[in-house]
Amino acid sequence: MNKACVIRDREQDIASDGSVINPWRLCTVDQVEELKALVRVIPLWSTGIMMSLNIGGSFGFLQAKSLDRHITSHFEVPAGSFSVIMVGAIFIWIVLYDRVLIPLASKIRGKPVRISPKRRMGIWLFFSFLHFVTGATFETLFVFVQASSPFVELTSFFLCEFRKYAHS
Repeated sequence: MNKACVIRDREQDIASDGSVINPWRLCTVDQVEELKALVRVIPLWSTGIMMSLNIGGSFGFLQAKSLDRHITSHFEVPAGSFSVIMVGAIFIWIVLYDRVLIPLASKIRGKPVRISPKRRMGIWLFFSFLHFVTGATFETLFVFVQASSPFVELTSFFLCEFRKYAHS
């Protein structure tokens, strides 16, 4: 990209008044540096796409809609709240990471601790992978329980009650 700043032929690249004849052939250093900054952001941006697939997918909503979401006899958790709860958990994690974990790690090591953006992306992709694996595993368990006992009603507290279904 740095070659876009190099004047190859003064007569073809620069006009007599000092301006650039063809801005597509010759760029300023600032333009090249801005493009480099934009290219460096693309991996972060694409990781955000993976995150939105995890959070924004309608599969979780449809799954939550099929569950018994009653906490008490008079209160039912809306199916759309399950996604909001996940987003809330992400916000809580970000605050804990930035305000508790990083200062604590810096205090323990005695010097500032920061995780590079690439490493954070890798960690996030790993957790996204775990999220998909966990979702697939529990969807398989849902299908297994429903197939073995079609009259069993699956609740949003399935994890707590799975032992009861597994031992019967």
